[in-house]
Amino acid sequence: MKVQRLEGIPNTGIMKPYKKGSNIEFDSVLIKKGRYIYNDTSHPLRGNDEFYYQRNYCLESDGKIVYWLDTFGNKSNNIGLHIGFTWKQHQKFLLMQNMHWLQKEDNIRFIVNILFLIIGV
Repeated sequence: MKVQRLEGIPNTGIMKPYKKGSNIEFDSVLIKKGRYIYNDTSHPLRGNDEFYYQRNYCLESDGKIVYWLDTFGNKSNNIGLHIGFTWKQHQKFLLMQNMHWLQKEDNIRFIVNILFLIIGV
C-alpha cells in the first residue's frame, strides 16, 4: 500500500505532503506487512515486542490519520518520517500489522456471544 510522506509546517501542528526537491512529484512510502520501504530501503515496523511506529493525535493533515515511522527501528525522535492515512488505508494498515480490533481474541469472542444472543432472542 502506497501512502504519502508528510512534513510539518513549523509551529502549527498542520502537516502537508512532502515534495522531492523542487519537483511537483510527491514523496511516497510503500507499506508492507511488518516493514515499510522508503527510497528502496526496507525498514522494520516492529521488533520482538516493540513497535517502531506510533500514532500522533496532535497533528492534522486534511482529515488524515498521522503516524510517525522510526527509521531502521531507531527509537530516536529525530530520525524518521511522518505519513498520513485515510480511514480506509488506516484499517488496512492495522490489519497488515495484526493490530486491528477484529484480530484480537477477546473481541472475536464478544462478537460471537452477541450473535448467539441475537439468534437466541
